[in-house]
Amino acid sequence: HETATLDAFDEITRRELSREAVTMVLYVSITLLAALVAIPSDDVPGTLHTAALIWGGAAGLALAHWLAFDVGARLFETAHLDRLHRLGGPVSLAAALAVAAVTSIPILIAPDDIASELAISVLAFILAAAGFAVGRRSGAGLLRAVAGGVILLAVAGLVVVIKIIVDH
Repeated sequence: HETATLDAFDEITRRELSREAVTMVLYVSITLLAALVAIPSDDVPGTLHTAALIWGGAAGLALAHWLAFDVGARLFETAHLDRLHRLGGPVSLAAALAVAAVTSIPILIAPDDIASELAISVLAFILAAAGFAVGRRSGAGLLRAVAGGVILLAVAGLVVVIKIIVDH
């Protein structure tokens, strides 16, 4: 009986950590997309500058989230943090850095003049793929899943526009 309880807890922990990772991937993708889109067209950064923005932005967001996640968990826990709360920060950091890696790899081989646009495209693809995956997971057919990806990308685009307007 105790083993079954541990297995159930491990399954819950895995599911929650997976959700935390996916949430961080989406959050970092939207935020980096906003940062890159907001760069004035006459000030387009080169490949290395774009990569630095991506890695610095991803790491900064993940570390801020880790701190907030840790403090939030401690506010609601009276004893030691459970396994889920101890692993949440490192999982978030790994997920954010995975976005940075996936976004950086193609831009490092791109010419400087298209590095930012390529990074924007990769981030948009991550978001559209997530929307598609949600559709497929919920049982939608191929066309409805594609529509879900387009809708998520459109909503993320709206968030990006609002973020740019508010920041400027």
